[in-house]
Amino acid sequence: MKIKHFNSDERGTITIEFVIWFPFLFAWFVGTVVFFDAYKTRSHAAKVTYTIGDIVARSEFVSPGVVDNLYLLESRMLPKIRNGLGLRISSVTARSAPGGGGLEYTVDWTAVRGPDVAPMTDADIPTGIMPTMVPLETVIITETYTPYVPMADWVGLQTQYWRTAIVNSPRFFPAVTFVP
Repeated sequence: MKIKHFNSDERGTITIEFVIWFPFLFAWFVGTVVFFDAYKTRSHAAKVTYTIGDIVARSEFVSPGVVDNLYLLESRMLPKIRNGLGLRISSVTARSAPGGGGLEYTVDWTAVRGPDVAPMTDADIPTGIMPTMVPLETVIITETYTPYVPMADWVGLQTQYWRTAIVNSPRFFPAVTFVP
């Protein structure tokens, strides 16, 4: 009789189900929030890169003060990230390769801000993102470096350092010059 009563008694079932399912639901919820935050931060970093690149492409010249202001703009557009932002702006010219073997890219000037950001060399030019160019054409490569620390690293995302690079052609002038 007591066994039959025990089998039909449903008191506490909801509590037991809650205790079993809550950790899974909580982990799923936190994981969703962390992945959305990473996506949003990556998207914001790309928009910052596009904005800075467009500003430089519309300029006739760039000075160290302009680069400082663009670095400040980057930090203001990514307010959640306090430390570790980086910025590299470089002017690259295409030149005919010796012997008529296509084009070679050379760095005309580069300006950097932020920790651990090195000036661009000819070997650093990201040829995979370079547009089709003619000899003596100049482009601006804008790169931002954005650290990302997830809110909870146990969901599968680790601390990362994102590099976003874009190439712009100067808009109103043949080249953007650097004025020290």
